[in-house]
Amino acid sequence: MAIYTVDSVEDGIAHLLLRENESISIHVEAEQLPGIKEGDIIEAKVTGRKVTSFKKLEKQTNNAKAYARELMQKLMKKNQK
Repeated sequence: MAIYTVDSVEDGIAHLLLRENESISIHVEAEQLPGIKEGDIIEAKVTGRKVTSFKKLEKQTNNAKAYARELMQKLMKKNQK
C-alpha cells in the first residue's frame, strides 16, 4: 500500500498524488473512494486504475490541513505589511 494525497475530484475522477514523489499521479474513478474529498490523505492499494483497498489517514490529513492554514496566515500577514 502507498500513501496518496487526493489532489482533486472532478467529473467523477479522483486525482491522487503519491506522497513520496508528488510528480507521480494516478487517476481513478471517485466512486472507488467513498467519502474522500480534495486534500485528504489516504493509504491505498491501487492496481492499474482500480483501488483494491484504502483508508483515510485522519491524523495526517488534519496535520497537513493545519500546516496549509498556517502558511496561508503567514502569507496574508506578510502581504499586509
